[in-house]
Amino acid sequence: MTLAGLTIDAGSIAAPSAPRKSKRIEFIGDSITAGMCNLATPGTSPADWRKESFAKSWPNVICELLDAECSTGAISGYGLTQNCCGKTGPVQMPEVWTRTLATMGPPTSKTTLLWDFSKWVPHALVVNLGTNDGRHQDSPQFVQAYINLVVKAHKVYGDDLHVFLACGPMDVKYCPAVNATIANVTAMGIKAHFLDQTYFFNGTFGGKTCGHPSAEVDAAMGKYNSEFIASKLGW
Repeated sequence: MTLAGLTIDAGSIAAPSAPRKSKRIEFIGDSITAGMCNLATPGTSPADWRKESFAKSWPNVICELLDAECSTGAISGYGLTQNCCGKTGPVQMPEVWTRTLATMGPPTSKTTLLWDFSKWVPHALVVNLGTNDGRHQDSPQFVQAYINLVVKAHKVYGDDLHVFLACGPMDVKYCPAVNATIANVTAMGIKAHFLDQTYFFNGTFGGKTCGHPSAEVDAAMGKYNSEFIASKLGW
């Protein structure tokens, strides 16, 4: 869905009257973060893939539990170094993150509008990428791409930023690469933490829906992640 514009018949557009929230979190991810299929019936076929709600996704659960103002960029099938599932092309999530609109052209295009990172600075950046990266998941190229993303975030958001790099629950093969990334950036003085989502498919938190977290699993992930993030930021 694309919003082309908005026209009002009368009146004026006013700034929000409610005070801004004091906590800010940004999320970057794929279908796991977007909440894909989380409203489907556990064990159903891919025909239910469109039954999803970002309102029930684990990032939104975190934001509600922590009363935080959040921004999320998540596209199903996209990865850190390569995409899957028919999402062909040279663009992956690190580049999408730099855009004002995800679907704009490449940086060399005159139609590209790059985001001004000074406009909104989060206290925490939460990333879960790697499930769609296939054979690159444990490669040096994957680790370097992840380091580049974290270093870029630290540069634009400042020294106070806390970065949370997640692994799981759909795939755990990229966990060593995530930990290698954290070790490298921590040595640079960046505040980085491992967000362990690997065990949420052990059957005690709810069922899988089209191989993805159900809304029940999303709720459990959101609760755990919110407590972990709060502990690191002193919230």
